[in-house]
Amino acid sequence: MQTKPWELYQKQEPTAKPWELYAPTDKDTPKKYAGEEAILQVEKLEGRPLSLAERRVVEEEGYVEGVYKDDKGIETSGVGQTGEWMGKSFDETFKAHEGDAKKMFQSFDAYPEYLQAELIQAQYRGDVRQSPDFVNMMSEGRYNEAAEELLNHEEYKERKAKGDDGVTRRLEALQNAVKKYRKEVGDSASSNGTP
Repeated sequence: MQTKPWELYQKQEPTAKPWELYAPTDKDTPKKYAGEEAILQVEKLEGRPLSLAERRVVEEEGYVEGVYKDDKGIETSGVGQTGEWMGKSFDETFKAHEGDAKKMFQSFDAYPEYLQAELIQAQYRGDVRQSPDFVNMMSEGRYNEAAEELLNHEEYKERKAKGDDGVTRRLEALQNAVKKYRKEVGDSASSNGTP
């Protein structure tokens, strides 16, 4: 009498518990890179050194090989790429966000590189779009007010109440860059008595 394949399976000693058969493995978890490691990975993918602004974005976003859910449950890949940007190169994604920042800020090209970098990293995440007052104040040269308005941001306040995290840190980095620039060039509002 011939043994059927399912009978052989039934006679085998199980090597794993049923719940272990479905547990995620290291190969199922996307490889994540942060800081300088992330920058090195993206430079390798792009085949060139990154600019200061690109480095700031990668430094803040990190780089992940594969798809993961961010802290809001949004599917994300690469360098914090969601929605229409998933599956596209970092270069293509970065250039689009850089272009958006240039459209928003009339004087973008006149700003120093460190301020451009911080504006782009905030634009990349979507923080700049959430504050049209910040954009207007920057365009009017009211840098002191713009720096304060930037942190008048609901998500910032909620996250700051829980402690510092990547979002609060990157908004504060932009605020510090705006304040530094104000010290260098002055503030059109300062002639109206604004400190």
